[in-house]
Amino acid sequence: MHNIKKTILLFTSLILYFSLCLSVKAESIIPYASDVFISYSASLSSSKIATFSCDLKKEYASVKVSKCVIQKCTKEDCKWKDVKTLSNVCSATNSDYLSGSKDLSSYIGSGTYRISVTYTAGGESRTITSNKRTFN
Repeated sequence: MHNIKKTILLFTSLILYFSLCLSVKAESIIPYASDVFISYSASLSSSKIATFSCDLKKEYASVKVSKCVIQKCTKEDCKWKDVKTLSNVCSATNSDYLSGSKDLSSYIGSGTYRISVTYTAGGESRTITSNKRTFN
């Protein structure tokens, strides 16, 4: 009985040891990991205000929302149709983050909308889609 416990303990210890040795940083296995961006987000409020935010791994000469596409859900099958594309909506210089907002009420009527936002910094671009919001 004593030998069985020793064998089980040794086997469990070896599994744990090899698991730790073979573990990899999570960032290295994320398919869209970035050398520039830590995080980025975009949202559309009930008052038709778009909010932009991104954090960078270091300071860059320029960080911007290079493109903001306002999209509307079509009534038939809810396919997203581009309504308006805005360029260079928000920017910062010599910064490691970007935060801003834009009033989109002149482009948004009634219906369901969202925005697709492209951030650019350090020679990299990342695109994210916001929440959808329905307006009457």
